[in-house]
Amino acid sequence: GKISVTVIIVALCVAAFLLTATNMIASRCCAAFAQYGKNGLASGVNNSCSSIAIMWQNYGILSIADHKGWSTVVWLWVIMLLVCGILATIALPLWKRFKKERV
Repeated sequence: GKISVTVIIVALCVAAFLLTATNMIASRCCAAFAQYGKNGLASGVNNSCSSIAIMWQNYGILSIADHKGWSTVVWLWVIMLLVCGILATIALPLWKRFKKERV
């Protein structure tokens, strides 16, 4: 079958967003743990989670697309973005408190 141009554009945007977000988290958040001597641990956890996410993206999403179709994948992406937005909203006050306590 054909893959619509919209799906390709959304896939590229999601991939670019995920790569950019990962790099920003690695550079900004991990540096906050340098004061405790744990920036290497924070970077390692971040990198391992990123690797797991990339493996899941490469295998899982393509497997779902193969069995359920690309429309299911697009809905899955929308759900994942909403969940990530909710989790970021929940984590933001905790991060602000952590940053305030370490100053």
